[in-house]
Amino acid sequence: MAALSRRLLRAVAQRRPVWQSASMKPTPRAVLYGKPYDAPKRRKGPKTAVPTEHQEQAAFVSYLRARGIRHFAVPNGGQRSAIAGARLKAEGVSRGVPDLHVASPPASGVVALIVELKRRNGRPSDVTPEQRDWLAYFDSIGCRTKVAFGLDDARAFVESFYGA
Repeated sequence: MAALSRRLLRAVAQRRPVWQSASMKPTPRAVLYGKPYDAPKRRKGPKTAVPTEHQEQAAFVSYLRARGIRHFAVPNGGQRSAIAGARLKAEGVSRGVPDLHVASPPASGVVALIVELKRRNGRPSDVTPEQRDWLAYFDSIGCRTKVAFGLDDARAFVESFYGA
C-alpha cells in the first residue's frame, strides 16, 4: 500500500498521469486519449425503429377490439422453465400454432381467419416448418390463413372480409 502511495505522489509531482507509473499499464484507449481511463464509446445514430412482433400483435389486437371483432390469441411462444413447458405440453400446447384466430363474418362462408404475425421487416423464411404445417391444415378445413408482415398487412387481411 505504501509503495502505491509513493508512486502516486511521484506521478503527481512529475505531472504525469498515474497510469504511466511502472506498475500500472494503460489500456490502448487510455494511451490514445491520454487519459487514465477508457474514453466512452460513441454510439451510432438511431436506427429506424421497427416494432417487435409483440408490439405489432398488441396494436393489431387493439384494432380488433376497437372494431368489435371477436378473436383470441394462442400464447405458444416465450421462455419457460422445463417444468412449465412439460405442463403446457401435457395440456395440449403445440409448436407452430398461429398467433391469432379471428372470427369471420357469417356471410363470408369462411370458418375463421387465421393470422400468423411477423415483424414488419420479416421474411418468408421466418415462418417455421411447424407454422407452415398448421397454416396448411387450417386452409384444408376451410379457414383463410395469412402470414402478415406487420400491423398494416394484418389489418388489410381482416378488412378484406369485414370491409373498411
